[in-house]
Amino acid sequence: MSDLSNKPAARAYFKSILESIDSDTRRSRSHRAAELLSQTPEFQNADLVMVFLSMREEIDTSQVALAAWEAGKKVVAPQVSWNARKLTPVEINSLSDVESISVEFWKERGIEGQPMPIAEIDLVLVPALGYSTDGQRLGRGLGFYDRFLIERDLRAVACGLGFEA
Repeated sequence: MSDLSNKPAARAYFKSILESIDSDTRRSRSHRAAELLSQTPEFQNADLVMVFLSMREEIDTSQVALAAWEAGKKVVAPQVSWNARKLTPVEINSLSDVESISVEFWKERGIEGQPMPIAEIDLVLVPALGYSTDGQRLGRGLGFYDRFLIERDLRAVACGLGFEA
């Protein structure tokens, strides 16, 4: 999609594409994306990687977290403060820290963990419903990552991670 100016229409378009991807395809594409990402200099040079907690139709970031731990990196995920409309990166040490948490639970309450200073993050994986042909990101419309990415202390490389249509 080249034009994201009509955000409600663009969101509906991208949601319909994401919902049409079957679970086997989603799993294999997520695995391949993690492999490709782990080969980039940005990933290889990062000591601390921030993943997003994937919603059902999104690319699964668990393989990225596993690759990071295997490479000796620390991993953080966002703790959501709905009232403050803010993300706080908290360290996760295993997938069990987040696997048992339903999407509804972490959307409502966030995850628990040791908060990590934003300045220590080297690579931030950013979710999106989709991207325009010129690379503009379309999120879900609440601005959490838009605000997070302009935090004064954040020096990390931001990397959009999604499926290719």
